[in-house]
Amino acid sequence: MADGQLWIGMEAFKGGTSPVTVGIFAEEQAGGWRKLGEHEIADALPGARWIGPLSAAGLVDRLGYVALRVVALRGAGAVNIDLLQVARAPQAQGSSPDIDGNGVVNGADLGVLLGDWASSEARSDLDGDGTVGGADLGVLLGAWSA
Repeated sequence: MADGQLWIGMEAFKGGTSPVTVGIFAEEQAGGWRKLGEHEIADALPGARWIGPLSAAGLVDRLGYVALRVVALRGAGAVNIDLLQVARAPQAQGSSPDIDGNGVVNGADLGVLLGDWASSEARSDLDGDGTVGGADLGVLLGAWSA
């Protein structure tokens, strides 16, 4: 669940004339908070901003949750947050050269790739071109670990 990419979207507005800049932070699974980006809210009209793509590694827990904080960094005034949204695009299946998922790229992965040769099997289509072939073999051999 912790692979792939995240996009963080926020829509907010504020009263007053001076802008407020807020920071968007995500809690890391290892502890602490990682700053993902900033959003300046300049006037009373709603303003939206998407921050991403961001690596989901270390931010998404095993159930798919992400903890976020929005903190005022600069400026003064009340900020109204209408929407804070997280969109997650999981990593495509089979995009890792560790096809069998045992933590190493070795002969077992090579055997699976060769068994899927000339097919459209996603688990072995490592370059994402729709066909298992020489380019996929190159990706696998380039990541060889045993």
